[in-house]
Formats: sequence, C-alpha cells, structure tokens
Amino acid sequence: MDIRQLRCFLAAAEHLNFTKAASVLFITQSGISYQIASLEESLGVQLFHRSPRAMKLTEAGVYYHRAIRDLVDSYDEIVLKTRLLGTEVTGKLSIGVVGGYEMKPLPHWLDIFSHRYPKVEVKISHYWVDFIPEAIDKGEIDLGFTMLFEGERPPHMRCHPLLSDPSVAAMHADHPLASRTSLHLADLKDQHFVSIHPMLGNKALEWRKKLCRKRGFHMNVVQSFPSFMTLFMAVEAGVGIAFYAQQVVEENASPRVRIVPIEDEDCRSEYGALWAKEVTNPNLELFLQVMEAGTGQ
Repeated sequence: MDIRQLRCFLAAAEHLNFTKAASVLFITQSGISYQIASLEESLGVQLFHRSPRAMKLTEAGVYYHRAIRDLVDSYDEIVLKTRLLGTEVTGKLSIGVVGGYEMKPLPHWLDIFSHRYPKVEVKISHYWVDFIPEAIDKGEIDLGFTMLFEGERPPHMRCHPLLSDPSVAAMHADHPLASRTSLHLADLKDQHFVSIHPMLGNKALEWRKKLCRKRGFHMNVVQSFPSFMTLFMAVEAGVGIAFYAQQVVEENASPRVRIVPIEDEDCRSEYGALWAKEVTNPNLELFLQVMEAGTGQ
C-alpha cells in the first residue's frame, strides 16, 4: 500500500461516496475505485459495503479509518520537515494554463509546492490551447495545462490526464432550446454559433466543426472573438450559441447565460498536463510529485 491509497480511502470514508471523494481529490471516479480496490486487496479485507443506493464502512473499515487518520496527517508533516532539512531548493518553474479545469486544483497544488519549496519562483502564464505545446518546445514553460481532442498525445511529450469533460451549449436565456435539460449536437443543426477567433483556438474549432460535419451539417460561425469575456457577452446578447467544454463555460459565462449539456460521448474533450519527455528543470520533477500525489495517480 502507499500514501495515495490511504488518501483515497480517507476521502471515500469521509464522504461515503466515490464520486464526491474523487471530486475532492481531483481524480476520476475510476481512479479512486482502483486505489481503494488495491488497498483492500493488499489488506485482505473489505473496507466498504457497496450497494447501488448507499455505501458504508465495514467493521474493519471503521477501525482502519480511525487508525490511519492521524497517521496520514503525521506523514505529511514528517515529509515537509524532512524536505526543509535537506538541500535548499531554489530556481524557477514556469507553468502555462488555458483557464479551464486546471484552475480548480492548481491553486491547491501551488500552495503545497510553495510551502515545501519557498525559494522557488513560480511563474504562471496564460496561453490559448493551440500554443501550449509550442511554448513547451520553445522552453517558455516547463509544464502546460491544456485541452486534448480525440485522444491526441504529442509524441515528444509526456501527458498526465486530469479530466474527461463533456461539451455544453451556452445560449441566451430566452433561446427556444434554453428550456431543454439536455441536447444532442444534431439538435443545433440550424443554429448560429459564436467562437474564439481561429488564430487563437483553431484546433478546438476544427474539432467542433468535424463533429458537426459528422452529423451532416455545417457549423455556422457568425462571429469570432478575441477572448472568452467578449464571446460570452455575445452569447448573453443573443448573437449565437457557444459550443464549448463544460469547464470553459462554467469558468467564463455569466449566470445569466443558459447552459445545456450535450449528451454525445464523442463531444467530450480531455484536460491534461503536458511536459517534455526530457526534463531539464529539477523543479518540474518536484512539482509533478505534488500534482501526482494530489490526483492519486
């Protein structure tokens, strides 16, 4: 067993729900299920009673939860103090973000990292999705959080998946489709769309156009914008529908914009962290340790 399994167990025991526990730890439900199953196998006991309607701790699970809670807290303190007693870590770390899902777990990871390595200067820069791999290649950033489409993986980079994100349709509150609880992409066949300018986000736009062509229609983009702020202002004004990942819309759209989920499975995109296969900055290795511990992977 390892510390990641213990963290997953504690979160599941406290919430008695794998989905909520996975959300707290910023990992997938399948990831937390795998970690707990591995822990149960190594212990040789079942820690949870599972049923379709509820989940509760077994007698062994209750004891184990009580016994390891303080142990994990002590472990974190020991690790921190040991690192502080070791060789002082200095230097820089550059991270690129696109302003999507990564903005939820990243502040927590940065807080842990800065406490462990207070003399490392961390720089955060915003990029559009298309430019994250290029920024890594040029050495502008050590690590980039971005969106990936259709399972793509730059062959010369390593990838740490974070989230599979469904697409949504963001529209004016009075739009005829705004009352729907969900949609299929084909339902948007005759609609006007708004988008980020192709020079800033062409990869994502081409992916969406391809999905529309697959359903027999052309994605009619009536206006393009230089930022998500202006894009969602246009949505709120009724100029057109924005067809984007759920995390992007939730991070940028006004509460006055109606968000309708798109059910099609092939409309899901993926958030992940990218970095060069050949790591030249030792501080990147240290940050990856924090990130991977935080995601339980």
